[in-house]
Amino acid sequence: MKLPVTEKNDFTRLIFECPECRAKTQFKIVWHPSQAVLTQIHGHITRYVLQCTACGEHIFLHTHKVEAPFPTESNIETQFPPAGHFPHSSIPAEVATDLREAAICLSIGAWNAATVMCRRSLQSCAKDKGANPKDDLFAQLKELKDQNLIPDLVYQMADTIRKKGNIGAHPGKDPIVNASVSEKEAKAVFGIVEFVYKYVYQIPSEVDALSNP
Repeated sequence: MKLPVTEKNDFTRLIFECPECRAKTQFKIVWHPSQAVLTQIHGHITRYVLQCTACGEHIFLHTHKVEAPFPTESNIETQFPPAGHFPHSSIPAEVATDLREAAICLSIGAWNAATVMCRRSLQSCAKDKGANPKDDLFAQLKELKDQNLIPDLVYQMADTIRKKGNIGAHPGKDPIVNASVSEKEAKAVFGIVEFVYKYVYQIPSEVDALSNP
């Protein structure tokens, strides 16, 4: 996403990790609300558009209350696109793409969507590891466990992701109390799927790199 740069607002430069090019580089502020207006309403600036000086892409920040007219990493509440969710290079592209989308869903508070994307990513992982592509995810995970491709603990973790993903994807039977995934659950599911991929992909890759330098 390219936005026009408003040079008059470029009064300071900040260091962040770019979610687009992954460089730890300078960002310049290209838009923020009027300080005068904010003083009347909130007394502080809370929203910014920054431009990466390395790749030219933009990020949106929503921060906690700050007295100074610029944000710092410590008071960022929401960032889009999110930073810090770059799947390990050993994870296949199809699996990693869905995981990255799950991270974006988390960054905007879409808890159901985040768990659905975690589930989708997990199913791509199961297929990558040789599970029957015609089976549902429950059968695919059981197949991997029965073939000792994943230990029982990883199977249980993966099945938790499957169950929460189902809740995120399908409305509950009760039309009044509709089942939904909470923020805490969505973040926990994302953490679990990252752990599963660390076991399935990252650790074997790192062991192989040490064994075959």
